[in-house]
Amino acid sequence: EQPMSSFRFRLWNEVPTVFLVAIAALGIYQYHINYAYWGLSLLTFTTLIYFSARAYQRKRLTNVS
Repeated sequence: EQPMSSFRFRLWNEVPTVFLVAIAALGIYQYHINYAYWGLSLLTFTTLIYFSARAYQRKRLTNVS
């Protein structure tokens, strides 16, 4: 089994951020929430974090050489 790469560790580091946003949104909007929009928003936020991490990885790799 291969050791985890720095990119994978970076993604695992963002998991608590996704939980924080999800829990805060549920706590604030608990009575007025549409779960379909909430799920779509959470998926969009997670995708944004993933592509931001990929962009940062590409930037780091191009600055090394």
